[in-house]
Amino acid sequence: MASKRRNKNKTQETTENARDRSQYPAINMGGDDGRKSREKDDLEDERRTALLKERDREMERLVDQKKTKKRSKSLLEMHQKVLKKKKEKKLKEEGGKEERRPFDRNVDLQANRLDEAQRKAVFKKARLLDTRFATGESKYL
Repeated sequence: MASKRRNKNKTQETTENARDRSQYPAINMGGDDGRKSREKDDLEDERRTALLKERDREMERLVDQKKTKKRSKSLLEMHQKVLKKKKEKKLKEEGGKEERRPFDRNVDLQANRLDEAQRKAVFKKARLLDTRFATGESKYL
């Protein structure tokens, strides 16, 4: 019985191997066929992209024409145009370029807002903080 089982397993293995081998792709010995088909695909892709680009340019041109004919400027565009004209007019009246002010820490950051009396009051309050907090072990617990 054991020999029959062995034979069955061997026959199953050989049929499985035969099936696996049959699934291998066929080998093309010509060599040029694959390259030619790829070149054709590349040419078709290039032609498609060129046609799409041309179509996009044409559509963009048509949209621009329609915008200029049918639509008026938006309120924002009109407002920006007016502001630009005012600024140019102001520059002409002042006589030239608008110069930039150099950086000043006190003015730009408003760092020194406290006068001398306020500064002394802050230091006095800071000295009193020492009595409220203890270092090390807890003071009242």
